[in-house]
Amino acid sequence: MRVLLINPPFTGFGGLEGHGGKAAPLNLGYLASFLRMQKPETDIRILDAEGLRLGFDEVEQEVRNYMPDLIAITTPTPAYVHVLEVAKRTKAISRDIYVAVGGPQPSAFPELCAGEEDIDFAFFGESEVSFYELVERLDKGGSLEEVDGMAFKGTDGNVVVNKHRALVADLDTLPFPARDLMPLHIYYPTATKRVSGKRSANMITSRGCPYDCTYCESKVIWTRKARFRGPDNVVDEIEECVTKYGLGEFNFHDDILPLRRERTIEICREIRRRKLDISWVGMTRVNFVWDDVMLEMKKAGCRKLMFGLESGSNELLEIMKKKATVEEARDAFAICKRAGIKTMASFMLGNIGETEETVRQTIDLAKELNPDTVAFFISVPYPGTELYNVAKQKGWVREDVTWSDYTVVGDGRPIVILPDISPEELKYWQSRAIREFYLRPSYMMKKLFSLRSFQELRSVFHGVKLFTKIGLDLKKPIPEMAVKVELGGQKC
Repeated sequence: MRVLLINPPFTGFGGLEGHGGKAAPLNLGYLASFLRMQKPETDIRILDAEGLRLGFDEVEQEVRNYMPDLIAITTPTPAYVHVLEVAKRTKAISRDIYVAVGGPQPSAFPELCAGEEDIDFAFFGESEVSFYELVERLDKGGSLEEVDGMAFKGTDGNVVVNKHRALVADLDTLPFPARDLMPLHIYYPTATKRVSGKRSANMITSRGCPYDCTYCESKVIWTRKARFRGPDNVVDEIEECVTKYGLGEFNFHDDILPLRRERTIEICREIRRRKLDISWVGMTRVNFVWDDVMLEMKKAGCRKLMFGLESGSNELLEIMKKKATVEEARDAFAICKRAGIKTMASFMLGNIGETEETVRQTIDLAKELNPDTVAFFISVPYPGTELYNVAKQKGWVREDVTWSDYTVVGDGRPIVILPDISPEELKYWQSRAIREFYLRPSYMMKKLFSLRSFQELRSVFHGVKLFTKIGLDLKKPIPEMAVKVELGGQKC
């Protein structure tokens, strides 16, 4: 069987391509490696159309050239209409090519996705085993109703939603992502995450987060159960990236990288024991930062930690079910500073309960903590989250919203219309927050005198371009919704 896994084109149509970095589609890499392990006779390819900047015509030509039996497309919510276009063009080539989708959108709406005319199968939740079982049945026959974690059209045309797939109990049993099927030379981190001049890779060492934040879509796929790879297994993959692929900078995508304190220390010490010369960044929460762990991380190559602080208001943090406080943020940033680890803080403007006063508190906290980089995003109610459900129930979701608007980095109008602060005011405050933080003379001088290479100067340049794109200019008018390039918007 011939299987083509596709990362669909998206950001180029939104006008933000190139400024947010390019990351390898690890989800497709895991699907490919697991399928290859179970069915080595399968012919598998990965087409990273997004990373390669391919348009729909080029994707269509790739499908024609390969003529797969099955294509599977990763489907984040904002790319949904683009996925439908790829599916439509695939079926125009041959109705005999099966089309499957997986990822955030099908995990939130399996019945909707499986019901689309040009989609045959929709996977929800963790999908390596489910996808393999589908390929096995398409290849050798068998009941599709026995493939857990999948929705499909029955013989009567109605959508059948199978039961949920049990999560993989031991992540160490999964093979490393099939990086040999990806164009590794094209990937690079976003300017805010670049910490060296080395070739970059992305990785995950765990899946899931035990917290229940109202805005987070992580639990839509992984549930709230956190699972962990063993320290040796993690460092084995790092070593493979270094020795086999020549990669030396790593971006860890774990929701909370040091969630297990002792495990984190073991990973760091194993990196040092193997003398792996790497630089890396990771994400954590303010209540998972300790002096001893940060020092171990710094010695093992950690150069920067990313914090989703979200708000400078404890009241809003409580509404978000963040289980973290402003006071803990102050302590965490002080510990990182003592360890010599750079920091990035991201904030969301426009969550439920937001007012001009709470926005002001957020800006003030950002300037007080003074991280190396900061991002101010407009809140996005991702499908399947509590924020999405509450906003829909209260009628706060903009009437003309389309799936393509569900992106955290964009220049369109906010999706949620709050009672206490207008969309125009949110855009104004987003621009003002960026200006107040980055145009402080003290910050600009600090950044200027900290530059050590052309690569760092280039990162600053691209960072400025990104912030300009999302609304740095206070005089920039709020853009009206426009017809998407090549596609009409699809209402949701």
